[in-house]
Amino acid sequence: MIGPIVPRIMEGMLTFVQTFLSERTKAVLRFYGYNRDEWLPELLKFIPADQLDPQFGGTRKSANARANQVVARASSVPQS
Repeated sequence: MIGPIVPRIMEGMLTFVQTFLSERTKAVLRFYGYNRDEWLPELLKFIPADQLDPQFGGTRKSANARANQVVARASSVPQS
C-alpha cells in the first residue's frame, strides 16, 4: 500500500503505530511525505500515468474536464 502526501502529524502517528506492526506488514506499507520525487516513481510502478490525474503526476484528464465533455455531447441530443 502506498500512501502519498501524508500530512506531517500523520508521519509521527505512523511511526508510532509501526512499532506494533509485524515485519511482514511493515514490508508492504509505504508512506511518503510531500517530496514528489520520492513518491511519484513508486506510485507509477503500480498505477499507469494515464490513470492518474495530473496532481498525482499522471496524464489523465481531470474529472471536471471529462464531465464537461459529457455535458457538451448531451446538449446536442434532439428532442422527441
